[in-house]
Amino acid sequence: MSSGFKSTNRVKSSIVPWVLPREDIPINIELPKDMDFDTIQVKIPTDFKFVDFFNVGHVDYVDNVAVINGINRTKIPNTPLYFGFIVSSNEIPTKLKTSKRIIVEIHSNNKVIEKINLNARIFRPMLEITEIVEKIELNDDKKVYKVPMNLKYIGFGDIKLKREAEIEGRIVSQGQSLIDELLRRIYVDVQENATNETCENRNHLQLEEGAINRITSEIEKRIMEGNLEDVIDDIDPDFFEQYFTSTETKNEFLKIVYTRLDDILINFLTDIVDKYPTDNVRLQEPHTNIYTKIDSRIDKITIRVLYKDKLDNIYPPVEIQIKIIDQRIKNTEASINMPMVIKKWEEDPFLNVAEMEVKEDN
Repeated sequence: MSSGFKSTNRVKSSIVPWVLPREDIPINIELPKDMDFDTIQVKIPTDFKFVDFFNVGHVDYVDNVAVINGINRTKIPNTPLYFGFIVSSNEIPTKLKTSKRIIVEIHSNNKVIEKINLNARIFRPMLEITEIVEKIELNDDKKVYKVPMNLKYIGFGDIKLKREAEIEGRIVSQGQSLIDELLRRIYVDVQENATNETCENRNHLQLEEGAINRITSEIEKRIMEGNLEDVIDDIDPDFFEQYFTSTETKNEFLKIVYTRLDDILINFLTDIVDKYPTDNVRLQEPHTNIYTKIDSRIDKITIRVLYKDKLDNIYPPVEIQIKIIDQRIKNTEASINMPMVIKKWEEDPFLNVAEMEVKEDN
C-alpha cells in the first residue's frame, strides 16, 4: 500500500490512510540509529502546505520543498532516529477521491541514499439535486406552493447542509424556529377561536411552571424584536403586544402557550429526526421556506443547496433555476409562501476508504 505503514530496507514510515480536504496529515519517519546523512528533503504537492515539524533541527524552505538540516538524536541505547511532520492540502478537490504524492529524500555527500514515496489520500463528499419541480404557477387561489426536491449524497464525510432561494440577487428564504412556529400556531388558534376546544380535548404533557415561563420569556423577546410579518402573513402588528400589557393578560397568554406546547414539542422531536435524514447528512434548518412578494416581472427563482463538512470546508453549492409563471390577477401584492421540501434522499457513500484504490494525481 502507498498509504499507512511503509518501509524500505532501512527506513520505516507511516501516514494516515485518508483525510478530508484541508485536514492535517501527520507523517512519521524512523531511521536506523547509525544512519549518517547531511540533509533530509521533503517535497509536497504545490497545492499543499507545511504545518509543523517534530524532533528536527533547523528547517529551510524553497517553494514546496523543506530541507531538514538535522534530527535530535537520543542517547538511549538501541533507540532509532525519528522525526515527523504535518502537511495539509490548501484546496478542495473537484474529484471525490484523489491521491497526492509526498517525497522524502535522505541526502549524504550530494547523493540520495534513501527515498520514500508516500501518498496522501483525500476524500470528499458531494451533493446532487436529482429531481426538482421545473416550474411554479402562481394564481389568486393559493398562497402556499411546495417546492419538492430529491437529493443524493455521494462520497465520504459528514456534512451539514442549508437550502436557500434567491430572486434577482436577493435571498428570499428563511429557516423556521420553534418559537416562530409556536407564535404562528397561537395566532391561528386565536383567529379561529380554537383555544378553548383545544384545552378541553387534550391530555397535556406535564411541564413545570418554570419551563413554561422560560418559553414565554423567549416568545416575549421575539415579539419585542418585531418583524413578525416575516412569520405570519397579514398580521396585526399589535396582536401579540396586547398580551403583555398587564398581569391578567399575560396569564391569559400563558394559558394559550400551554395549550400549544404538546404539538410544538412533538414538532421538536420530528425536527430532530428531520435534521438527520441520513447517517452522513445533517440539515442546518429542517424547515426552510421561501417567503416573499413576487411581482409580475419575476420569471425565475434560483434554488441553492449549500453544504460543508465537519472541518467547515465549504463546498461549491448546488444550484438550479425554477421558472415562475404568474397567473395572478387580483392578489399580485400578496406574499407567497414556498416551503422547500426534501421528498427523497439517496445515498452512495464510500465504504472502507482505508482499503480503497485511489489513482494518483500527477
